[in-house]
Amino acid sequence: MFIVMIMSMTILLENRHNSIPSNRFRITGKIMKTLYYSIRVLMAFIYSLGIFLCVPDDQKGALLQILKEIPCPTEEFFTVKEIFVLCIDDYYINFLASITALGVLFECSQMLFFMLCCLYYLFFAINGFTSKKTRKLQIAFFGSIILQVSIPVMFLLPSFVFMVFSVVMGYYNQALTNFAVLHASVHGFLSTVVVLVIHKPYRNFIRSFFCKSVKPEVTIKSVMDTRRMSVFPTHVTT
Repeated sequence: MFIVMIMSMTILLENRHNSIPSNRFRITGKIMKTLYYSIRVLMAFIYSLGIFLCVPDDQKGALLQILKEIPCPTEEFFTVKEIFVLCIDDYYINFLASITALGVLFECSQMLFFMLCCLYYLFFAINGFTSKKTRKLQIAFFGSIILQVSIPVMFLLPSFVFMVFSVVMGYYNQALTNFAVLHASVHGFLSTVVVLVIHKPYRNFIRSFFCKSVKPEVTIKSVMDTRRMSVFPTHVTT
């Protein structure tokens, strides 16, 4: 699922890339946008489906074959009642690893292209902006997206590199595999925290949820006092 996560991060940068008015590399046409997103969704679906295309029918035989390749597995290999083997074909496993590596490389190249375009039009080709405030807001939004994307990359990329290395080189280390999975799973919690902190509407809501502001109460009270003074006069002149 790493490549699907990379695709979602690429879409974030592509959206920020298209929001710059002076960017001549924007995807503006509805047909091109529909085609671009449809191809990406189709690629993610085919890739996710491809993982389950080579599931062995004889699960017990597959477990025995794995036991031959890994003579000293962990204790759970024998104690857990239900272990599901996805694939035992080495050629197909290497094929999936190669496709995954190419897909990640393709997505990373797109992310790098969108980032460079945003940097160029936000900091160098600034004549396309009609307002300095708009440019500052665009820079702030771009920085937030970069920070939001960097957390999954930092936690998913090392685990991905280790998994590909293990498959290609035939290296097995259960302790490092468990650590790689745990390291990758942390990105969900940290990404949620970062999104709540860096985006102002979410940050204000969290702040108001824990500590209520006094200013709205003062404003409401002053309005009510004004209304009372206008409705009920305190002095009548005859």
